[in-house]
Amino acid sequence: MRNRLTAYRLASPEARTYTRSCRTIGLYESQVLGLDVQIDKDRLRFYAGTALLLESEEFIVRLQKMYDDAQRRAEEEVLRREEEALRREDTR
Repeated sequence: MRNRLTAYRLASPEARTYTRSCRTIGLYESQVLGLDVQIDKDRLRFYAGTALLLESEEFIVRLQKMYDDAQRRAEEEVLRREEEALRREDTR
């Protein structure tokens, strides 16, 4: 069975019945959240404009990669400076 999303909204704060929301480019707009919503495979995904908002696990993985990359660059810089200092000592 394919996951489906059907969205409803109140047309106004005074409305007593819900009306079905229409999709725009595969996304449903949530005026309450200020986001767009879509089913992607088996997940409910949120968008700010056209930008996909990351889930917490995705965000943690991305932050870990950024940290690892920064750590690697810092270690490479330390090695570069040490090698440079050794070269300067050898030329004396």
